[in-house]
Amino acid sequence: LIARHYDVDQGSVLIDGIDVRHVKQKDLRKSISTIPQMAYMLMTTIAHNIQYGSASTHISATLEEVQEAARKVQIHDKIMSLPAGYDTQYNYRVGLSDGEQQCINIARGLVSPSKILLLDEATSSLDMITEGKVQEAIKSGTQGRTCMGIAHRLPTIIYADQISVVQGGEIVERGTFSELVSVPNGIFKEMWDSQMGDSVKTCQS
Repeated sequence: LIARHYDVDQGSVLIDGIDVRHVKQKDLRKSISTIPQMAYMLMTTIAHNIQYGSASTHISATLEEVQEAARKVQIHDKIMSLPAGYDTQYNYRVGLSDGEQQCINIARGLVSPSKILLLDEATSSLDMITEGKVQEAIKSGTQGRTCMGIAHRLPTIIYADQISVVQGGEIVERGTFSELVSVPNGIFKEMWDSQMGDSVKTCQS
């Protein structure tokens, strides 16, 4: 709805007070970058896969900017281990895991000049240690931009300025992490306690 892949049936979606239906789709989508859960890769070089994030401008990200973004999301060393490094042509035989492809997609988002970054479970295939580092990269790399994320692994959103809990298509709770975990019998608090309890059990086993 934000990127106008569909228009709302009721109500409106506003960005800076402007209804998105009053903005040309071309201009709107230049302002938005989306990092989906299912990473998508282009059949081109690894460098171009990351540079694609800046395709909406007339000036592509430089190789230095591409490498900096890759370092931030913990994928630079893996890329350098490929036969031709950043010039390696991507194909299904290159041997990148789902998590590594997600990191490349996130790097693509970091080099994008878009003012709005949408993340749909963008780190779901990463291990907890890498995910923590990548989340820090997203936080530092999106200063001055609006970043919206969909998450089921709650530790990934604890630093969000605002968290909305959606149930049955409606926002049922909203607040900061500290506010939501302080709500007795709150939905977010129950989910948090459940996930943290499962994490402790996993560590103990």
